[in-house]
Amino acid sequence: MQQSSSKRNWRTRLSLFVVLAYLVSLLSPVVFTAAPVVAQPLAPQATLIKAYNFEDNTTQGWYGRGAAVVSVSSLQANSGTYSLLTTGRTANWNSPAVSVKSLLLPGATYAITATVRLVSG
Repeated sequence: MQQSSSKRNWRTRLSLFVVLAYLVSLLSPVVFTAAPVVAQPLAPQATLIKAYNFEDNTTQGWYGRGAAVVSVSSLQANSGTYSLLTTGRTANWNSPAVSVKSLLLPGATYAITATVRLVSG
């Protein structure tokens, strides 16, 4: 009798293992399938990196190229009280400039806007 009860236990265990293996095989495409992960580029974000308005009555790091001299002026402003005035230009390339190298990343795309007024003469 012990032999037949041990055979039954063995058959019961084998049957349970077969049923369990079958259930796992049914679930495996859902549970165990690793889909490839594809990195998607981030959507462009409108982030203001730097703005210059000269309302603190300083040149805010702007400098003159060539013979150009920059200063802050209240004679004409786009908005507010102050603007950057460039004088002493002796060639077309003499202009105001500011370094933005530390603000930008290689390979990134940027939109740069400016309001500029050129007086006659």
